[in-house]
Parts: sequence; C-alpha cells; structure tokens
Amino acid sequence: MAADFDLAVIGRGPFGAAAARHLTRTGEGSVVLIGPHEPTDRRTHQGAYASHYDQGRLTRRISPDRLWAEMTERTFGAVADLEDETGREILHPVGALVVTDPGVRPRHDRSWTGGPVGTSVPHTVHPPGDDSWRHQFPELDFPPGVSVLHEPAPAGMLNPRSLVSAQIEAATRRGLVVIDDLAVGAREDPAGVTITLGSGGTVRAGGMLVAVGSYANHFGLLPDPLPVTVETETYILGTVSHADGRRLTNLPTVHYTLDHPEIADVYLTPPVTYPDGRWKVKMGANTTSDTTLDDLDAIGEWVRRGDTDVARDAMAGTMESILPGVRFENFETGPCIITMTRSEYPVIARVSEHRYVAVAGNGSGAKASDGWGGLAADLITGRPWPEWIDPALLSPTP
Repeated sequence: MAADFDLAVIGRGPFGAAAARHLTRTGEGSVVLIGPHEPTDRRTHQGAYASHYDQGRLTRRISPDRLWAEMTERTFGAVADLEDETGREILHPVGALVVTDPGVRPRHDRSWTGGPVGTSVPHTVHPPGDDSWRHQFPELDFPPGVSVLHEPAPAGMLNPRSLVSAQIEAATRRGLVVIDDLAVGAREDPAGVTITLGSGGTVRAGGMLVAVGSYANHFGLLPDPLPVTVETETYILGTVSHADGRRLTNLPTVHYTLDHPEIADVYLTPPVTYPDGRWKVKMGANTTSDTTLDDLDAIGEWVRRGDTDVARDAMAGTMESILPGVRFENFETGPCIITMTRSEYPVIARVSEHRYVAVAGNGSGAKASDGWGGLAADLITGRPWPEWIDPALLSPTP
C-alpha cells in the first residue's frame, strides 16, 4: 500500500508541533500533523483536550540538570527565530523568581531539583534573611525566611498557544500538511502505519511519531503502554483591572515552593490579556486533592466537570498574599493535566519498526518543548544525538 506521507506526527501540542517543524526542515520527505484544534468549550467537548490551551507558562534556563537546561536553551533560540519568522509574540522576557521555603521540595517542577550548582546562567541568590529583593520587586511579598533566586531576562513567560501556532505556521510554509482531526487508531505493517481518524478516514505513513501527552496509552496508537502517570492539576485566574494589568505586566514570573496544608509548589505569571479581553494573573498549584487519571473516561470527566474549586480559597488567598497591593475583581479555577515519568524526563524513543514516541513534560514541558521535539525529529531521521545525552534516560524503561 502506497504511503500518503513519509512521516506522520500525532499530536498538535508543543512537542508534536516542534517535531513537525524540525522534520519539515530536514527535506527528507512529506510530513503530516494530525490533531484536533482547541475546542471552543471544554465543558461540552467530547474529544481530546490538551494542557497548552493557555496564555502563560514559566520559562527559565537555570537548572542543575544539564539535559533540561540544554533543551530549554535550544527552545529559547527557536522562539527567537519563530518570532522573527512569523511575527508572533511568544516570549515575554520579564525574568523569573524561584522562591523556596527551606526544607520544602518542589513536587512537580522536575527541572528544578536543587541549587543552581555550576550554572553559567546569570542569576542572583538572596538567601534566607536577605530581603533586598524587595527593593527590586516591591509589588511582591513572601513570608520571612524564604530564599529568592532571580534569573533576569530572557527568562520569563511563554505563551504556549502562540508557540504552537508559530511552530505550525513555520512548518506549513515548508510543506507541512495539517489534518484537524483525532487519531483514534493505528495499525502497523512491514511497510508503514495506517492511522484511523475520528472522522472515519485513514492516513497512510511510512513512519509515525506519537506526541499526544496524556493520551499516549489510549486509542491504540502504541504497541505497548508507556510507564507514565497522568495527574490532575488545578489553576486559578485572578482578574485585575486594565490599569493594574498594564502596571504589573512586567513583573517576573514566580515559582514558589511553600509550606501549606492544601497546596504545594505554585507558579504565578504576571497579568496577561486572555481571549475574553480581560487582564488575568494565572497561578497553577498542586493540591492535596490531586489524583491520577487512569482511563479516557476519567480524563474526560476531569476536563469537563472536575471539582477545581476544591482548593479555590487556598489558591486565591495565596495569590493575594503574593500580590498584596492588587485588588482582584474575581477568581475562576480550571483543570490542567500533566504527564509524569519516574525518570523525571520525557519519553523520547523508538517503540517499534515504524513508530516513535515523544511525551511526558513532567510539569515543565512547554519551556523546553522545541528541544525535546528536535530530539524526536533527529531520532526519526537518524541524526545522532550529542554524545553526552544518554538515550536510556529518555527510554520507556530507563
């Protein structure tokens, strides 16, 4: 059976869009990207739902982990190129703060597992008792005894919606075909893969990359389940006035590891405008009510009707404590999904003759997504990875 495309990428999120762009740059064959567009209303949506439907994610280069640091550095470079090529604003380089209550370890920020030992990224550390950071950031407040690390621009905030759109736009200019549909099955034979679409049609490809995040073990896209855990996470949006939004838009992003009975480490963005035209501060948090999502019904139930208000008061109170001078007009909560691995790295590997996988951002995937997508593209096309990268770290069975 003749192939419609040389390569198919399943998943229209940060990893998949990045991989598709890298693949179209190789000039080694035709590429199709398959995945549904963002739904207009998650509460009634019956298909797959991605976690990148968002305006702000934290990004910084500083890390004690070389692999995460390198993939993030590559993504910074790619973002600059994409902004020049597409004219889209992706990066808001306002700097980043890492605020830590001593003795409390971040739960999910896997790219931040200790001090920035040996890093060459410019930064300033304010140890417990040194409150001089308050002079630079008087709008922010944290309790006494915390340590504060500041990484200046270009650290700051990525717009994941804009990043994915720019990746796809750039790849489309190089011949990428986009199919706005859900992949609901895959059958492999000696010559390639036949992908079944939700609309009932099929696509034939010589090779296939599965980059569908939390849905990797569903729809029969892979020959065997991956050892990943899909978990719930909750975010809260605090609406502020246009005046406060404009006034505070250049605040740094914040990753705050706090000691709290209901919520663990949180991340907070400066105010940004959302599709409804309002200025909103976003804060994500791990809560004591977080749970795992083992099947499609559980994922769908969480996205559509999950009780995201369970820690609403605790999250709103934390946001107000960080920004004590801001009057919030209202708060709204929503669901997010993260995909975790034991290795604390994504899974990027060949899993059969014609199938590859790139999933599991471990709560930090967006900021390094172009780097991870580029590794996946190199794997598919046979380009060698740098010698210092151990493929076993990104294997399904490290």
